[in-house]
Amino acid sequence: TNDVKLVTAEKAISAAFLNNLGRVLQDVLIYPPESGQPGFRIECDSSAGPSLAQYLQRFKLRAKVSIEDTADKYTIWQIMGPDISSGSVADFPSDLRRSCFQDPRHDGLGLRVLVSREKN
Repeated sequence: TNDVKLVTAEKAISAAFLNNLGRVLQDVLIYPPESGQPGFRIECDSSAGPSLAQYLQRFKLRAKVSIEDTADKYTIWQIMGPDISSGSVADFPSDLRRSCFQDPRHDGLGLRVLVSREKN
Protein backbone atom coordinates (compact mmCIF):
# COMPACT_ATOMS: atom_id res chain seq x y z
CA THR A 1 0.00 0.00 0.00
CA ASN A 2 2.95 2.32 -0.58
CA ASP A 3 5.44 3.07 -3.34
CA VAL A 4 8.83 1.47 -2.65
CA LYS A 5 10.39 4.06 -4.97
CA LEU A 6 10.03 6.42 -1.99
CA VAL A 7 12.61 4.40 -0.04
CA THR A 8 16.00 6.11 -0.17
CA ALA A 9 19.30 5.66 1.64
CA GLU A 10 18.02 8.14 4.25
CA LYS A 11 14.31 7.32 4.30
CA ALA A 12 12.21 4.31 5.30
CA ILE A 13 8.48 4.02 4.62
CA SER A 14 5.53 2.39 6.32
CA ALA A 15 3.32 0.10 4.28
CA ALA A 16 0.89 -2.78 4.56
CA PHE A 17 0.47 -6.06 2.73
CA LEU A 18 -3.15 -6.76 1.81
CA ASN A 19 -5.01 -9.89 0.82
CA ASN A 20 -7.15 -10.09 -2.31
CA LEU A 21 -10.13 -8.66 -0.38
CA GLY A 22 -8.14 -5.62 0.70
CA ARG A 23 -7.77 -6.70 4.31
CA VAL A 24 -4.49 -5.96 6.05
CA LEU A 25 -2.31 -9.04 6.43
CA GLN A 26 0.65 -7.25 7.97
CA ASP A 27 1.76 -3.68 8.53
CA VAL A 28 5.47 -3.23 7.89
CA LEU A 29 8.31 -0.76 7.70
CA ILE A 30 10.45 -0.93 4.57
CA TYR A 31 14.10 0.11 4.77
CA PRO A 32 16.77 0.46 2.10
CA PRO A 33 19.27 -2.37 1.79
CA GLU A 34 22.68 -2.36 3.38
CA SER A 35 25.28 -0.35 1.44
CA GLY A 36 26.00 -1.85 -1.95
CA GLN A 37 23.24 -4.48 -1.69
CA PRO A 38 20.16 -4.63 -3.92
CA GLY A 39 16.60 -4.86 -2.61
CA PHE A 40 14.90 -3.84 0.61
CA ARG A 41 14.73 -4.82 4.27
CA ILE A 42 11.19 -5.32 5.60
CA GLU A 43 10.42 -5.09 9.31
CA CYS A 44 7.30 -6.82 10.57
CA ASP A 45 6.11 -8.35 13.81
CA SER A 46 8.52 -11.17 14.64
CA SER A 47 5.72 -13.72 14.90
CA ALA A 48 4.54 -12.85 11.37
CA GLY A 49 7.93 -13.06 9.64
CA PRO A 50 7.74 -16.67 8.41
CA SER A 51 4.15 -16.32 7.14
CA LEU A 52 4.94 -13.01 5.42
CA ALA A 53 7.96 -14.57 3.69
CA GLN A 54 5.76 -17.47 2.55
CA TYR A 55 3.13 -15.02 1.28
CA LEU A 56 5.74 -13.06 -0.71
CA GLN A 57 7.11 -16.28 -2.23
CA ARG A 58 3.74 -16.75 -3.96
CA PHE A 59 4.33 -13.62 -6.03
CA LYS A 60 7.97 -14.22 -6.86
CA LEU A 61 7.19 -16.51 -9.82
CA ARG A 62 10.28 -16.67 -12.03
CA ALA A 63 11.80 -13.36 -10.96
CA LYS A 64 15.39 -13.46 -9.81
CA VAL A 65 14.43 -12.38 -6.31
CA SER A 66 15.61 -13.72 -2.99
CA ILE A 67 13.31 -13.60 0.04
CA GLU A 68 14.90 -14.52 3.34
CA ASP A 69 14.13 -14.19 7.02
CA THR A 70 16.94 -12.12 8.55
CA ALA A 71 15.46 -11.74 12.05
CA ASP A 72 18.51 -13.47 13.49
CA LYS A 73 20.84 -10.95 11.81
CA TYR A 74 19.35 -7.68 13.10
CA THR A 75 17.90 -6.14 16.20
CA ILE A 76 15.72 -3.02 16.10
CA TRP A 77 16.17 -0.13 18.51
CA GLN A 78 13.58 2.60 18.98
CA ILE A 79 15.01 5.89 20.28
CA MET A 80 12.48 8.37 21.59
CA GLY A 81 12.60 11.58 23.55
CA PRO A 82 11.95 15.30 23.37
CA ASP A 83 15.32 16.04 21.73
CA ILE A 84 15.21 13.22 19.16
CA SER A 85 14.60 14.11 15.51
CA SER A 86 15.91 13.11 12.12
CA GLY A 87 18.65 15.69 12.69
CA SER A 88 19.84 13.59 15.64
CA VAL A 89 21.17 11.00 13.20
CA ALA A 90 24.31 13.12 12.76
CA ASP A 91 25.13 12.47 16.43
CA PHE A 92 25.41 8.71 15.86
CA PRO A 93 28.67 6.90 15.01
CA SER A 94 29.14 6.77 11.23
CA ASP A 95 28.55 3.00 11.02
CA LEU A 96 25.10 3.42 12.64
CA ARG A 97 24.04 6.47 10.61
CA ARG A 98 23.40 4.33 7.53
CA SER A 99 20.97 2.19 9.57
CA CYS A 100 19.17 4.97 11.44
CA PHE A 101 15.84 6.29 10.16
CA GLN A 102 13.11 8.64 11.30
CA ASP A 103 10.11 6.46 12.15
CA PRO A 104 7.89 7.00 9.07
CA ARG A 105 4.64 6.50 10.96
CA HIS A 106 4.86 9.68 13.06
CA ASP A 107 7.56 12.22 13.91
CA GLY A 108 6.86 11.74 17.62
CA LEU A 109 7.93 8.09 17.42
CA GLY A 110 11.59 9.08 17.16
CA LEU A 111 14.22 7.04 15.38
CA ARG A 112 14.46 3.38 14.35
CA VAL A 113 17.93 1.86 14.28
CA LEU A 114 18.64 -1.44 12.54
CA VAL A 115 21.68 -2.90 14.26
CA SER A 116 23.54 -5.93 13.04
CA ARG A 117 23.65 -8.55 15.80
CA GLU A 118 27.28 -9.16 14.81
CA LYS A 119 28.13 -5.59 15.91
CA ASN A 120 26.36 -5.75 19.31
